[in-house]
Amino acid sequence: GLALQETLVNLGPHSARFNGTLPLKDKNNPLEIAGTVNGPNLAALMNLFGQTSDVPALAYRINGQYRYANSKLTLRSVSGSLGSNQFDASGSLVVGKDWPVTDLQLAARGPQLEELVPANTLNEIPTGTFTASTGLKLSASGTALSQLSVQTETGTMTGSLDLGWPADPERVNFDLSANGKNLRMIVPDIEGYEPAAVPYQIEAMGSFREQQADFTQLRASLGTIKLEL
Repeated sequence: GLALQETLVNLGPHSARFNGTLPLKDKNNPLEIAGTVNGPNLAALMNLFGQTSDVPALAYRINGQYRYANSKLTLRSVSGSLGSNQFDASGSLVVGKDWPVTDLQLAARGPQLEELVPANTLNEIPTGTFTASTGLKLSASGTALSQLSVQTETGTMTGSLDLGWPADPERVNFDLSANGKNLRMIVPDIEGYEPAAVPYQIEAMGSFREQQADFTQLRASLGTIKLEL
């Protein structure tokens, strides 16, 4: 293959620096690349390739090692930053089918969760410091989030989600535990109803389909009120 030694590519203020090996005509050899991509505005970079209204306009940096062979892309020691927040990723994507088969481990942490979400959703999420991690498996038949863990300044959530998307987007199976300081922070807006601002602890297992939730297990403590199904 062709060896690349410290290659630098610039696209306006964005830059990529990498080295590795290209297989060229020998398809039996893998493509192996290690490098760094960085720039002052991720939204501006993505806008060069299409409309990306929900991408944050933050400085970014991505470091990692990548290997591609037999239609499989492997991510090794991928880490980076977006604004003041950090992330890590590892795993694989198999391409060449109707839908990529994805098996990833993802983690993120930072001081400002609000930096990462669209402005029109800021009233729906907590702000400030956060940590999050999950295993992600995605195929044409569905999406699974395992060992899901999210911690913010107002509460924590752990568990797993089994989603029908993309084949059956209305199917959701869940096994979740959550606790926090203020129930009002996690209940979506319901016209004519505002929940009490009380501490909560909830354990729920069941499914959601066609706008109806079915619980196989539900335990909740809402302030002084306790509920079990």
